Amino acid sequence: WIKRNPLPNGRSKWSTFNSIWDQNQAIMKHLLENATFNSSSEAERKTQRYYLSCLKEQRIEELGSQPLMELLDKIGGWNVTGSWNQTSFMEVLKMVSGTYRATPFFTVYVGADSKSSNSNVIQVDQSGLFLPSRDYYLNKSANERVLAAYLDYMVELGTLLGGAPEPTRLQMQQVLDFETQLANITVPQAERRDDEKIYHKMSIAELQALAPAIDWLDYLSYALAPLELADTEPVVVYGDTYLQQVSDLINSTDRSILNNYLIWNLVQKTASSLDQRFETAQERLRETIYGARGTPVSLPQSCTPRWQTCISNTDDTLGFALGSLFVKATFDRDSKAIVRMLLPPSPPHHHLWEPPLSPPNIRAGRQRAGERDPQPWGGPILPPCPCPRGPFLMSPLPHQYEVSEDSFFQNMLNFYNFSAKVMADQLRKPPNRDQ
Repeated sequence: WIKRNPLPNGRSKWSTFNSIWDQNQAIMKHLLENATFNSSSEAERKTQRYYLSCLKEQRIEELGSQPLMELLDKIGGWNVTGSWNQTSFMEVLKMVSGTYRATPFFTVYVGADSKSSNSNVIQVDQSGLFLPSRDYYLNKSANERVLAAYLDYMVELGTLLGGAPEPTRLQMQQVLDFETQLANITVPQAERRDDEKIYHKMSIAELQALAPAIDWLDYLSYALAPLELADTEPVVVYGDTYLQQVSDLINSTDRSILNNYLIWNLVQKTASSLDQRFETAQERLRETIYGARGTPVSLPQSCTPRWQTCISNTDDTLGFALGSLFVKATFDRDSKAIVRMLLPPSPPHHHLWEPPLSPPNIRAGRQRAGERDPQPWGGPILPPCPCPRGPFLMSPLPHQYEVSEDSFFQNMLNFYNFSAKVMADQLRKPPNRDQ
């Protein structure tokens, strides 16, 4: 098998799953690029428009860094690329984390309470590191090359957005030093494997006393709008010691460094939706971290065809809608009935059982363990999304997600905002057992 399947360019590993994924991508490409596409599902039609907006490379190249620069101006500016209007720490945190779903300092999501599975609850956990684990920051002798490449990546993105090289390097070094401080207080994965030990249920008022540097009622009310929250609202915290130390770190850090760190979280989250210069910078860093083989980093073009990048991006964002489209096109309508005839009757209430390794549980487990979601197909280095993956088919609100074929970057921003609404919509409802 190894002889028949040489390692493709741009891949650090290859398996039968990767091969099948490539085949499935080709099927999805055919479906989404079909000019006669006329699905009755609004979610599936929006999925096609999202994919087509990603394919419009000429439009993306024409816009360059402009969409992100306009977003930074809207938030209040960035010291690295221009003037910062001294917007308050809480206001920037709410926009970066609440509106655009970046995860500086911590991640907030709504999910089933592991000790009361009939109810959803707000959950807060440690987050805030860009590199795959805390060891990259703390074991500097072993990871000197990666840390240097990461700093170069930070500087390159800052200069692409208009920053002068030397001041940008100085400020990005401060951000990297701050991330190293975060890594130092981040609880190691090995100490987070026992859910009983890291589970702490408390009210928002108690969370406020634990980590007073954040106005938690203000932040959570913003992130979960239009829900009305009181300080008695229960919250499950999976990193109480971490949050306490983060609060102390925030209070002892210069506000300009905090702002640079917050905006950097937004920049690295959204940069993959910009032009080829940003993608090339990201590939260069990924190659250093993971050793993926591809075209020489000096070349401007990615070794991965654009359509494959867009399929992966669409699947990451609107996976349930894309999956529905794929199943309808590739599986015989009678297959389900035939399989049911072959299987013994299911026990009563089998639909209430949630497999311990179902994708949502894997994601939640990785988040609590401090891991990032893997990028098995050489996708961009991205932080874990704290919202449910592809919330379209789980939500009655698909009409609230606006998609245009002309602006891939804006589609991404709209999705972050939409996923926040979906998350808020789940809080007052029982967990969806079918998702």
